Amino acid sequence: MNVRQGREGQPAPDRRKADRALPKGRRVVHRLHPVEFPQDIPNPWLGVTMATRVKLVKHAVTREQVYRFAHGCVERGEPECAAAAVICFEWLQRPENVIAGHIKWGGYRTGPKPTIRIEHHKTGAVIDHPLEERLATGEVVKFYEEAEAVLAKLTRRGVR
Repeated sequence: MNVRQGREGQPAPDRRKADRALPKGRRVVHRLHPVEFPQDIPNPWLGVTMATRVKLVKHAVTREQVYRFAHGCVERGEPECAAAAVICFEWLQRPENVIAGHIKWGGYRTGPKPTIRIEHHKTGAVIDHPLEERLATGEVVKFYEEAEAVLAKLTRRGVR
């Protein structure tokens, strides 16, 4: 058995962290204490490869699963959790960004066109994402009708 593997060939979590931290640690120590590393002796670790691991696949949830969860949350009196799940799924946001306030009530259905304003936390870009479209026939096509039904269950807090 390879030392870097746990039971049944799976990598041990603590070893994975060490495998990622050791090369950086060696470079830092070498940089901070160069006199401890004689120049005439090459670094024996430079050509050594680490044991690789097979990464597990995280399966995406389906629309049906998200809305079953959301409707269950609403039935149990937790519409905030339902809204967070729907926002993450429909507008591809991370839960921590929704909770941190990168999507606000002030950016929902404001202005001449019905949109939801999404602030992308990494780039700072603010995007107005359309929620519906009016066709030439006058018919209105709602893109996120089920998501908006979940958002309608929320109490608007923090709206000025």
